[in-house]
Amino acid sequence: MTSQESTHVALEDAPANSGAMELAKPSAIPPEQSRLYQLEMFEASMARNTIVVMDTGSGKTHIAVMRIQAELERCLPQKRVWFLAPTVALCEQQCTTLRTNIPYVQTRLLVGSDNVDRWSEQRIWDAVLENVRIVVSTHGVLSDALSHGFVRIEELALLVFDEAHHCAGEHPANKIMKNYYHPLLGLKGPNAVPHILGLTASPVIRSKPSDLEIIERNLNALCRTPRVHRGELLEYVHPPTFVRLAYLSNPSIHGQYSSPALANLVAVYTNVMNSSTSRDSDDIDLIKENSKEWGDMENQMREEYQKDASKRHKLQQLEDAEEHVEGRSNARFEIKSTGALLTLETAVAHIHHFCATLPPQPYVDLQPKFYFQESFYGMITGNVILPNCVDSSVRTAASGWEWKSERMAKKDAAFQAYVALYKKGLINDNLLPLLLGKEEDVMADIETRASVEEVSEIFNPWTSIAKSWMEPGDSLKKKLISIARPGRPTLYLAIVFPRELPTLETFTIYWDNEITYSISISDATPISSTDTSLIPIMRQVTSTIFQAVHFNRVPIGRDDFLALFIPHISEELLQSWLEESAGNWPAAEILDTNAIPNASYGLIRDQARYAAPHIFKEKGDDGTIKVIRLPKRRDFLHRSFASKPDTEHEVDCSEKPALFLPLESSTIDKLPMEYVECSLLIPSIMHRLWRKALALDLYKAVFEDQGFLNLDYVITATNAPSANENSNYQRLEFIGDSVLKYLVCVNLYVTQPSWPEGYLSRAKDLAVANSRLSLAALAVGLDRYIVTKTFTARKWSPPYIQDILDAASSPEKRTLSTKVLADVVEALIGGSFLDRGFEAAATCISRFLPEMPITAPLDIFAGGFATESGFAPSLLANGHLSDVERLIGYQFKNRGYLLEAITHPSCEHDSHTSSYQRLEFIGDATLDMIVVSFMIDNAPELSHGRMHLTKTAVVNAGFLAYLCMDATHEQVVTDVSLSPNHYSTGFTEVHSSKLVHLCQLMRHQHPEINTTMSICLERYHKLQPAIAAAITHGNEYPWVLLTSLAPAKFLSDIVESIIGAVLIDAGGDLSACKKVAENLGLIAYLRRILDEDIDILHPKNKLGEMSGGRTVEYKLGKEGQEYTCIVEVGGTAIVGVSQGISQEEVMTQAAYMAAELLG
Repeated sequence: MTSQESTHVALEDAPANSGAMELAKPSAIPPEQSRLYQLEMFEASMARNTIVVMDTGSGKTHIAVMRIQAELERCLPQKRVWFLAPTVALCEQQCTTLRTNIPYVQTRLLVGSDNVDRWSEQRIWDAVLENVRIVVSTHGVLSDALSHGFVRIEELALLVFDEAHHCAGEHPANKIMKNYYHPLLGLKGPNAVPHILGLTASPVIRSKPSDLEIIERNLNALCRTPRVHRGELLEYVHPPTFVRLAYLSNPSIHGQYSSPALANLVAVYTNVMNSSTSRDSDDIDLIKENSKEWGDMENQMREEYQKDASKRHKLQQLEDAEEHVEGRSNARFEIKSTGALLTLETAVAHIHHFCATLPPQPYVDLQPKFYFQESFYGMITGNVILPNCVDSSVRTAASGWEWKSERMAKKDAAFQAYVALYKKGLINDNLLPLLLGKEEDVMADIETRASVEEVSEIFNPWTSIAKSWMEPGDSLKKKLISIARPGRPTLYLAIVFPRELPTLETFTIYWDNEITYSISISDATPISSTDTSLIPIMRQVTSTIFQAVHFNRVPIGRDDFLALFIPHISEELLQSWLEESAGNWPAAEILDTNAIPNASYGLIRDQARYAAPHIFKEKGDDGTIKVIRLPKRRDFLHRSFASKPDTEHEVDCSEKPALFLPLESSTIDKLPMEYVECSLLIPSIMHRLWRKALALDLYKAVFEDQGFLNLDYVITATNAPSANENSNYQRLEFIGDSVLKYLVCVNLYVTQPSWPEGYLSRAKDLAVANSRLSLAALAVGLDRYIVTKTFTARKWSPPYIQDILDAASSPEKRTLSTKVLADVVEALIGGSFLDRGFEAAATCISRFLPEMPITAPLDIFAGGFATESGFAPSLLANGHLSDVERLIGYQFKNRGYLLEAITHPSCEHDSHTSSYQRLEFIGDATLDMIVVSFMIDNAPELSHGRMHLTKTAVVNAGFLAYLCMDATHEQVVTDVSLSPNHYSTGFTEVHSSKLVHLCQLMRHQHPEINTTMSICLERYHKLQPAIAAAITHGNEYPWVLLTSLAPAKFLSDIVESIIGAVLIDAGGDLSACKKVAENLGLIAYLRRILDEDIDILHPKNKLGEMSGGRTVEYKLGKEGQEYTCIVEVGGTAIVGVSQGISQEEVMTQAAYMAAELLG
């Protein structure tokens, strides 16, 4: 490195951050003046593509800086310069130099530590390279980006190749030129490709002139070295000094203690070296005292080295040359839309990468397996076998040609396999596996989604009614409110709106904890009178009714009420009613004269003490009035807020604490007490009407084409728990979660028949993730309808027309948890399922996830879905399949599904049958749906918390594995023995039987599975009596016993895969799956849990509840092969457990024992 290059590096003290994209800080040190020979090379590079050949330390990087600056000034702003170096260290060094010398543009360093290999989506590359004008990377990074179409060669203005002599053979530098530059150059000409600048100190390793021509041809550039100013160059170049170091051997090595074997080895080694590649030693020992002789010697060394290297590679070069002549090794598979390219050289790496993205499985090797076949003529065909989770139609592939070497045959087989995977839809247009969102993890640094969102303030359904009041229209609409009071006369009140209101079903209000009222609202009828003066009278009547109770929230003189409340009388009588009911009398005048009966007294108010309302009890003898306070309670929708009966909340109660008001300063309202009671209930009535109107607006905006039959589900689904309504979305959300998962899994399974389980799971996870559902909620405007605030009736004031219109003209924002948004989506799905089954739920899901059209299971299977696998008749007639059918109680129409359901991923001998992973994927969701449906049908009032615990209890892996091992049938065994009669030579048949477990019928091909299964069955036989007793008649769920069972995962997988196979074979009929679950014993225990209230809380959860807020810690240890656990509560050790076979077992046992002690 020259002093000039050293200066460039030193300008930035800290090393470049490979992951950061930053603008370099302006240098405080002025750049050195360019030397004449550097300017000579710069001018040459501006004239045409050039490979700058200068000695190490001569300042080649400075020439590159000048050339890049010039290119950035003349190229289009959307184009960029790409600087390529062979090592990461060199890339970091050159990036630092470029950032220092060109600080006005963004320079980005891309190396392996940035996880570039995981950037598998175009938008990631677009985000990373946004506003970046210079990119520095290794050749492999750009080669891979070009091969997948993330970067296009025509987007580059200049390619700079540091150490340009590497651009030969199969080096990534040459792949860039051979696969992308030259094809585009030949197709569209030089204006379509980037300019080339190469930098090297030694353009060729060998001395052949043809090698120099190859480098020039590969880079489409000419090698140039300074000529005009060569003298100046020599001033700054300091060639190495050659020093002769003579080796003097030690005579002692030939002594009597020397090893004869070593001596023989040295002799053999010397002969080999002399006959192959070591003809350099004599030359190295030669000493030439002038440069001419040294140059001759150097040239001779290079010739000899080249000659020997040719010998070493002669055979391989011959084979490759023959195959290149045939043109087969130049096979290309290009995606026109993205520019992604697959060649024989990249195919093997691609096929390994695809297999690496498949989900790992115990006992399974996911590496592709290659084998070769040699023809009679000595030509070789390559074959590849992919893991059995890959669709059977593309699991195997053979090379398209016969080859002379296994190496080329392997490349061809991998090439054919990868093309087949692409055509099957398992590879995307960037020629990468369908990672389906794994790149979201990579995008975390670029785009982070908050846990809360700023959303619209809740929609006010009264806005349209307020506008209707301002517009002349049809006649007013009136609804009659009936308030049925047990043991007392029904109250009636009419409500008037300018247009139709939603129908409100009869609902209950809670006068107190024991007394309930039933409120019903009739259908709307038009008001017969057309007198325009009627509306002001109705407003005065409404004000009179409101003022009785809500006087402090009804300003005098304001009457633009949204809803008008009037007595249930003819409209013509409203004026006279108003005259009789508005205002008050002096209490002394009425009580002294008994002018009106007591029953007609309205509220009593002491005008000298804020005119607070009181209920009349009796007149006192000392110039006072005995009264009780009017209840302050206004919310009658919640029982939890009601006080005990016979207290302050009953209007006519005589047991309330009495007060005495002065007679002279008190007044008696003219408004009868029946309207006072109606006024108390108006906030609750209006809230129910508002809630129904809000749900109706949501229905019209989002679900009008779906047709919810019961809007109560919409109301419940949009009530957040924080709203403290009588119902909230939690139970519907639990149901909707299972329905969504089930329908998405079924549709993915059917519409993507070639996808392996890993792809299906990832697609499902993306579809049902809270982040996706919250986005869906915002996309349809669902956030405007979610109720999160508690209804506070005590702060209620009548809705006014002008206030509503003003609020609508300046909408506000609020923050809402993204989880709440997602929960509401799932709750609406659950509500649609309860309303009209899977068909309605599928329509609802499609409304939120338009990119994934969902069809109900029975409909999606109506077309006769079938697998593409061709099962051998001998396999389908296997007696083991009949055994499985007897165990589960289901006869398959297509036994291919059953064969797949019992095929473990390790089973590789059957190339036609996929493993059970896809069926296990759909069976898992189906099993959840069976359990949830059973709870809906048999325990409709079960809380969401209890539903969650119940489902977990019967679908966890431990319980399913127990059911798998517990499912057995007797198999008859016949043996023969010699007759005990010594005089007889006959044989006697001996019949016996043995139990065969369902898990033993699984097809697999790994010896360790047999060992694992034997160990699991041994533990099963030991624990089965206790587990069976707990399931049959125990009061507690056997959590401890099931964790002690410690079953292998494939035992529960088999149950789920069989359930999935039954669903597919039965055409989506869930009842067939339910019957299988019944036969396995799952439904029976589920029924017991629901009917007998079994304690199903996990010991760890139970201990957490019993700790009283104290910290619970589990101290785990291991002694040999056994685990230990000590439980501490509040820092005090409670209990210890040892001799466990798993951490989960000792933790569960310790938690159970600790809970018992604390209980």
